[in-house]
Amino acid sequence: MNWGKSSMSRFVERNLNKISLVFIISVFLLPNISLASNDLWYGSLKSIDGSQANIEYRGLEKKYNFSCNIDTASCVSVSVFPPKSIITQNTEKKVLVKFPANSVRNNISSTGRYGFYLTVSDKKKSRVVSLVDGLKNKKYTVSEYFNFWDLLEEQIHLSRFAPDDSSMAYVSDRSGFMSLYVVSLSNLSSKKLGLGRVTSGVSVGDFIYADANTILYVANNKVDPYNWILFSYNLNTKKKKILAEHLTYDSVLHQVGKQIVFTRLSDRGTEPVILTDYNGGEIKNFNLPISAPSFMDSIKYSYQKIAGTNTVLMKSINNSTIVHPLIVWLHGGPYRQTSFNRHTYISYGVYDWILEEAVSKGAYVLKVDYPGSYGAGRALTESIKSGVGLVDVKSVMNVVNAFTKNNKVDGVYVVGNSYGGYLALKSVSSYPNKITNALSINGVTDWKALLNIYQNSIFNTFFGGLPSSKNKKLFTQASIIDNLSKLKNPVYVIQGESDTTIPKSQAILLKNKLDDADKISNLTLIPGENHVFSKDSSINTICKALFEMTKLDATNSCNLSN
Repeated sequence: MNWGKSSMSRFVERNLNKISLVFIISVFLLPNISLASNDLWYGSLKSIDGSQANIEYRGLEKKYNFSCNIDTASCVSVSVFPPKSIITQNTEKKVLVKFPANSVRNNISSTGRYGFYLTVSDKKKSRVVSLVDGLKNKKYTVSEYFNFWDLLEEQIHLSRFAPDDSSMAYVSDRSGFMSLYVVSLSNLSSKKLGLGRVTSGVSVGDFIYADANTILYVANNKVDPYNWILFSYNLNTKKKKILAEHLTYDSVLHQVGKQIVFTRLSDRGTEPVILTDYNGGEIKNFNLPISAPSFMDSIKYSYQKIAGTNTVLMKSINNSTIVHPLIVWLHGGPYRQTSFNRHTYISYGVYDWILEEAVSKGAYVLKVDYPGSYGAGRALTESIKSGVGLVDVKSVMNVVNAFTKNNKVDGVYVVGNSYGGYLALKSVSSYPNKITNALSINGVTDWKALLNIYQNSIFNTFFGGLPSSKNKKLFTQASIIDNLSKLKNPVYVIQGESDTTIPKSQAILLKNKLDDADKISNLTLIPGENHVFSKDSSINTICKALFEMTKLDATNSCNLSN
């Protein structure tokens, strides 16, 4: 972009030159970095400034910063990211749109003529999608209904306008999936606002206009819901094209000229990459002065639909053990999706690292997307309503029964964090003859106490609101404590002492109830840790508890060190 040599731009140049000297000095003080085989490798794009990408790679306790040139893909290590350029340009536009006081997710087109917004009524479980033409003072709407939580709240972007105001794109889940819709702005009508669906049967994440006639969007694959794909959609020809595969499901798209920067999964973790041309260029990696080994060399991952449930199976490529312990992994959330390899969030990825350690010693791992999970449509997500402790456990047990019928296993161990921790405890207490044991990490014990703290959350929606006589049966159905007498083996419970999401009182309550029932248990409280763990030692503690429970050989395992 050419601003000309105004007095302001000359001032900026002079001052940036002074700052850049400090930045350059900091660059050459940092050597190349080599990571050990057990290091976590999580790359994320922190910001883009012109043709410069600021990228962070991190484990739990270490962080590495890199300043990268998008045009050349070259990177240098920096102690701090370089200062953001000061850009002065005339961005004034006459905004013709007025949004109502109760509107949310407001967006204005580049000319200021059009506006997009939602009005949501949680009481009526409804929302209205509105498009306003400020020049003509006309509004076009489509009404939508949901019987669950408003899942649009979870979307990164809801609407985008074409750069020339020729069309608008937005996402909605009224079709049953988070779908992409495109509306022409040249011949608007309220009826057409409800039409124009581009995607069907897949979940859409981020999307952008690359130009007036091209939309790029991220969506998963009908055949493999864990493969998130970057598509281009031509508004003139109505044709779609695959540009890249294996993106992270929370990937945000960034455009620099014809280049697109996004984050994808690799055999080393998550890493930002460059698509050199959105019309069909190549994928280019940033040339980082850092190296890390692949964690997938010895593990085979496969998508499996078992008993109607989406799962990921992890097996060792090299291990020749005939009978394997089966570890069933249940993610938190539940409005999350498990991952094909390491999860896109490092807060979940640390558990994937633990599972990799277990697989390397002969375990099978099944990562399960139980009812309430993300990425497989609204029906699966909403099926958890009024079904906590019943439909979720049934789904897990159906997977276990189907898998063990066709595979020899040496015990079934259910492990999870947060909601998954609750579900692990509920599964073992409901089916002690089929589940050998369970490990709960920052899990829920008492839903009544927790929902009285939350007051209004997606979890309150599961039970139809706060505890009362009306939903008493749902809390009884979800209870763990009522089934503790059935337990056969000591359960393992790990809890962050400073957890502000699931307070430690939940774990202590469980321990006391187990003691009252004369059941042996292993409760570990980890000082200074919140709901998301931040210390390598904490992850090692969890890993060792899993190895102890499953009786796996812990030699040279559970040694995460960043």
